[in-house]
Amino acid sequence: MAPGDYMIAKLLVHAATRDEAITTMRRALEEFRIGPIKTTIPLHRQIMANQQFRTSKVDTGWIERTYKKA
Repeated sequence: MAPGDYMIAKLLVHAATRDEAITTMRRALEEFRIGPIKTTIPLHRQIMANQQFRTSKVDTGWIERTYKKA
């Protein structure tokens, strides 16, 4: 395959507050089904459950620091 953007779907949610939007996104990610290919959905589920993310204590390097491969 040629290099490029391999995005096959985008999931957006909207709510009155950040907490409500995160709750809605968590539910939507649980219901989202794409197969049989691997996706980043499991990572996004972890991010939505992370207390630092939920309380907006993140920066541009946060994902790399928090979810770096072991």
